[in-house]
Amino acid sequence: KYYDSLSGWYRMTGGDTRQVDGITGASVGAGRTLEITLDLADALFDAGYTLHVDASVEEMRDSPNEVELPLTAAGASATGSRYIASVSYK
Repeated sequence: KYYDSLSGWYRMTGGDTRQVDGITGASVGAGRTLEITLDLADALFDAGYTLHVDASVEEMRDSPNEVELPLTAAGASATGSRYIASVSYK
């Protein structure tokens, strides 16, 4: 349904949507916080992976790679480039 918003993901998978795994949440208004919990395998940390957060706002430009963070055991935080104030994990 949202291939136009996720064109980079679609292109990287060659159209195989089984390779795409993501989390989306209901719209979050300005100044509000969205918290999610993930259970990731320990082997993913400090192994060169990057956490990518894409943002899409209805009736406005998409912001692919709004935030990119290295996936490290120490955790990380960063500010977004357009719509997201900050992302952090521990």
